[in-house]
Amino acid sequence: MLFQRSRWEESSREYGKALSADPQQPGLHSCLGQSYLHAGKLKEAETEFHRELALDSQNELAWLALAELALKRSEPEAALKNITKVWEISPEMLVLEREFPTVELSPENATASIAQLQTSVAGGPAEHFLFASLYGIVNDATDADKERNALRADFRIWQEADELSRNSNPCKAHRYAKCASLMKNQKHLSDAERLVLGKAQFALREYESAADVFARVGGITKENEEASYWLTLAYHELGAECYAKLEESFPHSWRAHQLRGEGYALRQELDSAVKEFQAALELQPNKAELHESLGEALLDRHSDEDAQRELESALQLDTSRTRALYLLGRIYVQRRESDKALPYLQQAVRLQPDLAEASSLLGTTYVRLGQFANAIPALQKAAALDHYGNVHYQLYIAYKKLGQSELAQKALARSQDLRRSSLEHDQALIMGAQHIEDESP
Repeated sequence: MLFQRSRWEESSREYGKALSADPQQPGLHSCLGQSYLHAGKLKEAETEFHRELALDSQNELAWLALAELALKRSEPEAALKNITKVWEISPEMLVLEREFPTVELSPENATASIAQLQTSVAGGPAEHFLFASLYGIVNDATDADKERNALRADFRIWQEADELSRNSNPCKAHRYAKCASLMKNQKHLSDAERLVLGKAQFALREYESAADVFARVGGITKENEEASYWLTLAYHELGAECYAKLEESFPHSWRAHQLRGEGYALRQELDSAVKEFQAALELQPNKAELHESLGEALLDRHSDEDAQRELESALQLDTSRTRALYLLGRIYVQRRESDKALPYLQQAVRLQPDLAEASSLLGTTYVRLGQFANAIPALQKAAALDHYGNVHYQLYIAYKKLGQSELAQKALARSQDLRRSSLEHDQALIMGAQHIEDESP
């Protein structure tokens, strides 16, 4: 999930590719817009949010994103108008929202917005929501809590009025609590209805219940494809909740440092990742998994000698760490010391036969050592996940050296096909993103 890893350019390309395949898919323009917004491309972001609203004028997330965009431009009154739209569509979603804004605003920007709004607004749920968010940015907890409590009071009044209303289709009306209650009371739900229920629970931040519902959508269908996407999002949010609880309850624990380090590593912020893993090791110096994670971060940072020491420490504590075995093998392969790499890679594959990257590297090592017959089974295990054609090229060499010309030519042809298709795929991602940018007014 490139967006969650803060890899804005790459996520923009992937969303662009998805839109090329299905430009009417709900939510995709908002996702692309968010990528642009976090990358600082405000004009492009605005275009995508409006495209989303052209498909569905009741899309709360698109209106909320436009409010973020307005704040980023120091236009708090425009932000307020967009937040008002969210309240009109779904008060439930607004009162549950805790992460607004998701883009970074300086305390100076927030202070100026507060001052501007105080002279021009009369109060109301949208105002309370916006003030609570802005006071949070300037670390004014007292006023933030006051505004949040005022928003909850407005929500209770709305709830009482909504209870008396007779809405025949609460799901379509974005009344998520009523929608979820209605759907759960039905004895038999179709896959399409399960999607509706899961999305309602997701909107209500009931991520565990939503995940259970999405997981029940089976078969090779469009509903299953969409459910898989939402299931991934639900699991991500559950993980984020657990992480937040850990940070709140045990902010200085070794597990908190470990999770922060893993987050930094995913975003390729390697210096920060190394610091967090080192902090965790100061508290738990005998945890093999920490030495392994630190070793991998150091290796990705090209600090190979330091990485090797950490990975060796991991194996001294736990000889079954397959990731450490594979990474040590990789270090020796990079140094062209194939004889030293071999036992590490053999053990990694022995312990975890489905570790494709270890099988691929083991096969390559056998080829370099001239052990072509041993190379073939290892390379065949990794061939299914060969994206760039490198594994099949090693198979070509092994078959050729063994005198199996027909198999060698097949492997070479497949390698060339994969290299060509991977190049076309990467070019399509670049051109897809460029096409979307070119269309922006």
